[in-house]
Amino acid sequence: MNNTSYVALSGQTSVWRQLDVVANNIANMNTPAYRRQSAVFTSYLASTPNNDPMSTQQLAYAQDYGIATDTDQGPISATDNQFDLAIDKKGFFVVRTPDGDRYTRAGRFTLDGRGQLSTPEGYLVLSTSNAPIVIAPNELQFHVGDDGTISTENAKVGRIKVVTFDNEQTMRRSSGGLWEPPVDQQPKTVAAPRSVQGALEGSNVNPVVEMTRMIEVQRSYTNTQGLLDAENDRVKQVIDVLSRLS
Repeated sequence: MNNTSYVALSGQTSVWRQLDVVANNIANMNTPAYRRQSAVFTSYLASTPNNDPMSTQQLAYAQDYGIATDTDQGPISATDNQFDLAIDKKGFFVVRTPDGDRYTRAGRFTLDGRGQLSTPEGYLVLSTSNAPIVIAPNELQFHVGDDGTISTENAKVGRIKVVTFDNEQTMRRSSGGLWEPPVDQQPKTVAAPRSVQGALEGSNVNPVVEMTRMIEVQRSYTNTQGLLDAENDRVKQVIDVLSRLS
């Protein structure tokens, strides 16, 4: 394989990765609190892959560097479900899973069979005392104040825990709209969170922008494929000419 093909293939591989990211954004444009992602690329120099020890030529390759997350808040929309919660501005709800505490902004909560506030997957939502939030069977009213304080018609139950992290870009996305921070990042409790009851945060994906990005990425992939096809035809022609001369 010649140098042109090496460079083109590195770019095409990166474009394919970018296409996957854009497609995933579009698929989740209606997912509560979903945060759009984008592929990050860089270039690096490498020696020409040949057998000539005297060659000092270097080629610039495209490298898939990683994934960046857009941490901008999505739109908050009313749902009229008293157990739906949204966070205005910064922060994550804390939920307890079999693998440890995880974090989410998708506040589509419900009460499980024990009256505990939980996610649709059954993970318990924690209070500032790191305990489950329990509503008694005879309590009919469920109210969440702006600061996250939960109360019923009888008394205050506790305050929902909201935390932040120093660098959200290092957090890893997992299933169910949950996030997992690296071990060297500890959550910081938000003293005065801004909670919105009866509402959910929507995805921050702009469908028009993502569709435009997809068209651009597909066009770039097609152009690179055309370059590879043309280079392949050129090599075939050279081989054909040389075979006739031999």
